[in-house]
Amino acid sequence: MKKALLYFAAIIVLFIIGFMLYNSFINLSFLFLNKGEIRIFSNSISGRFSSRLFFAISISIIPLFYLWVHYFSNLKDLRQKIITYLLIIGGGILSWQCRIIVLNYRLSKSSEISAQLGVNNSISLEHLDFDSYLFIGYAIGTILSILVFRNRNTPTDNL
Repeated sequence: MKKALLYFAAIIVLFIIGFMLYNSFINLSFLFLNKGEIRIFSNSISGRFSSRLFFAISISIIPLFYLWVHYFSNLKDLRQKIITYLLIIGGGILSWQCRIIVLNYRLSKSSEISAQLGVNNSISLEHLDFDSYLFIGYAIGTILSILVFRNRNTPTDNL
């Protein structure tokens, strides 16, 4: 029961932290993004709130992903637990950075076309989906952790 309360508290704290860090996350994403002549705008306040909420949920679900890995692969020592957290978080960061790389490529192509035609290009902030790719990366890191540690922790005497 103590463990469940500890994980529940971690989820709540991470949700609050994620909700507060959303603007910093977006600013950091824009720092990596080569916008060129593309203008980024927000369609609505409700869209920004739902993105902020989804980012907070993405951050707060990390302990649940860890619990799934622990359940399916029976983590034994501290090294495996740390590697699991690193794989989950690293998968999220890697997926987020891949999204930025793809967007940089698309925006550079769009900037070239708009410069030639004299068109003013803009893109909605809600269509950038940084938070969605972060969540997808966490899920991929979880699956990868399960696959790595499930095979490693199976007894070899049954083979």
